[in-house]
Amino acid sequence: MQKIDTFVKALIKADTKRPAGRTKVMPTNNFVKLFKNWGANENLSLRRLRQKAVTLLALTAMCRPSDLAPRVGFMRDQIHFNDDGSMTVLFYGIKNDTDKHGFEVRIGRSECALTDPLLWLKDYIRRTNQNITESQKQPVFITLLPPFKALSAQSVGTILRQSIADAGLDESFIPRSFRPTGATAAVVGGVEPHVARSLGRWKSEEVFASRYVYPLSTKSATDSILNAQLPFC
Repeated sequence: MQKIDTFVKALIKADTKRPAGRTKVMPTNNFVKLFKNWGANENLSLRRLRQKAVTLLALTAMCRPSDLAPRVGFMRDQIHFNDDGSMTVLFYGIKNDTDKHGFEVRIGRSECALTDPLLWLKDYIRRTNQNITESQKQPVFITLLPPFKALSAQSVGTILRQSIADAGLDESFIPRSFRPTGATAAVVGGVEPHVARSLGRWKSEEVFASRYVYPLSTKSATDSILNAQLPFC
């Protein structure tokens, strides 16, 4: 009960004198439409397949660019495809890994094959395995041309900006927008806040609720307020 109270309080900010400078939440449906319009993965160029993989992982795992390209590297042995159809991703050396233990998150499949996080990542890894020799470390996301090497956080950010533009969104949205977008979409979609917080690797419940989950008005909430039969009416 205490956790629920804390979460609700975090969504209602009182006495705010000026904006806190939070990044805006994006409409996730724009990205779903984009990737459905692109069609089947096997028909995509490697550039587009990589863009799709980076973008959907940023959404479903609530990633900042540096999560997908940390200094210690984001390697292929950090991704495991499980027998139950889910995918386990290990994150090391990312911004909020203060105790250096890393984070393990499990990502489920999508009902739509064109936006399934397992299918697109499997396809991308399969098509790029030939570009990496056995003696090399094997980063997940690599450059398109030789010498093949891991993408930098700046390059990941560039890819995410391209997806934002391709999805028809303006420049007010930035690569960091994927993190609060994923968090808000999860909670609004019915995921328990503590599950969404764990998936997005937030250690602080207060930071997650007050800085990354946006309260969204709905018609039902409006009708409830306007039509409430209050005792003093």
